[in-house]
Amino acid sequence: MRTRALVSCALAAGVVVTAGCSADATGSKEHTVVYKVSGTSKKADLTYTTDGATTTEQTNDTAIPWTKTLKIKTALPVYQVSAQSSIGQKGTLTCVIEVDGKQVKTATAKGEAAIASCTS
Repeated sequence: MRTRALVSCALAAGVVVTAGCSADATGSKEHTVVYKVSGTSKKADLTYTTDGATTTEQTNDTAIPWTKTLKIKTALPVYQVSAQSSIGQKGTLTCVIEVDGKQVKTATAKGEAAIASCTS
């Protein structure tokens, strides 16, 4: 009888934990994410996440300054933007990530083939 009670409690606890995880995954909130790249380099190759997870886009020889605004809805977001100075560009690059109007990450790199990478 005591074993049955312990198993019942363990199963009940498992249901609560599972339900809690499920609620977080479906309770995603939409966020406004702004990626920015600026600096003295005139062009850069860019890579950034478009879904707050694993889907990325790339652009080559993109004019700087550059800004991309996205609406992203995901339970566990990962925002990422990186900029690599194009061949022959020796200036600086600065990347910035803003989420819902607040700056959450910034990085700067300098020199030819330099990479500024921001992840939040």
